[in-house]
Amino acid sequence: MLERKALLDEIATYFAVLKFFIETNTASGFVDTNIVSEDFVASILNVSHKWNLANTNHTTTNAKSIDLLDESNRIGVQVSSRVDSKKINSTINGLIENEHRTKIGELFFFSLKQKQTRYKVDAECPGIKFTTKNVLDFNQVIRKTKALSTGVDDLRQMRDVVIKNFSEIPRRIIEKATAISNWLSHFDDSIVDKKLEELLGRSFQTGETLKAQVILLIEKNELNQAKELLDSLANTSRKMAAQDFIDIANLYTLLGSDQADIYYSHAASLDPESVKEANLYAIGLMLRGRLPEAEKVFKACLEKEDITLKEREAVLGNLGFLYKNNGRFSKSIDSFEKALVISESIDHKIGRIKHLNGLGSCYLNLENLELSDQYFSQAKSLLDDTLKTSKDDSEKKELRSIKSNLLTN
Repeated sequence: MLERKALLDEIATYFAVLKFFIETNTASGFVDTNIVSEDFVASILNVSHKWNLANTNHTTTNAKSIDLLDESNRIGVQVSSRVDSKKINSTINGLIENEHRTKIGELFFFSLKQKQTRYKVDAECPGIKFTTKNVLDFNQVIRKTKALSTGVDDLRQMRDVVIKNFSEIPRRIIEKATAISNWLSHFDDSIVDKKLEELLGRSFQTGETLKAQVILLIEKNELNQAKELLDSLANTSRKMAAQDFIDIANLYTLLGSDQADIYYSHAASLDPESVKEANLYAIGLMLRGRLPEAEKVFKACLEKEDITLKEREAVLGNLGFLYKNNGRFSKSIDSFEKALVISESIDHKIGRIKHLNGLGSCYLNLENLELSDQYFSQAKSLLDDTLKTSKDDSEKKELRSIKSNLLTN
């Protein structure tokens, strides 16, 4: 259901942007005459209506009345930015002398703008069926595609067709849409210029349709909705950027380079409340032997208000590991025990195994063989049971790694 909604939203955004530029392009530099628009309409109708339309203008230059033809289903389609009663009547009258008349049994119109609610049609062409329900637009394409099935295959196909055919459209529309300057004039000069035009083009080239939705909401003066959507986009982008910095920092850590600090710092500044980034930063510090700094970061994580139980468990476990490696076994035991309680409450088996192993290692260092054997035995038993029942390959891989190092922590 979530994927269906996401696909529908993405398709609707492409169509909304296209309709907006068609409506503002009073010069009609793109609509009616540009063959790309007809190919685009053919592609989407072939998905939504399961037709096999081909562009007649590829074989007959400036074909009158019929732009798209499906000979197998005997369907003809006229594509236009203006589908009104006059257009429909003149097209039907023109069919009488059209070379494709004998190839079709039903006539459709596709309006690049939103279709009208009423039409007055008097013209008739013998042998050609037409009703006002045969006037289609982008909204009907979405509804038709949505109604095809309850799955996502048709929506994915529509999305792929739209993206493939849309790749060049934003640039060409922007070049020819003289009315765009009037729209841009509503904005402060410091952000206008060609920035929004470039942004819109980049949005579709990279598939970032949310930016395009924000632009459309601004144009409609729906500023609260635009800000809400932009806040969501900014939050997601910030987290993604933070993750990229973490990845770079981790790679620098593997190289033993202090440049890792720069990128851990960037990640933390982008998402200061994120326990994940801070925890990874502390692990990186620990791997480079900077234990006092790592300890401070771990403790700061535990003070964060929004820390989840799973995050608290992970930080306590890492802190226990730090204390153990630093010979502070009483503090290590305290941290591992707290982490163990949480792992049991949230049923995190891998966490429990690690904490039991950590406790066993601490007591081994304290020469308390009875307790160390007890914890190691519990860890091994739980690990073996989990390994037998696990169906997740990545989890099995992690469990095998833990097993091979069971006595080395």
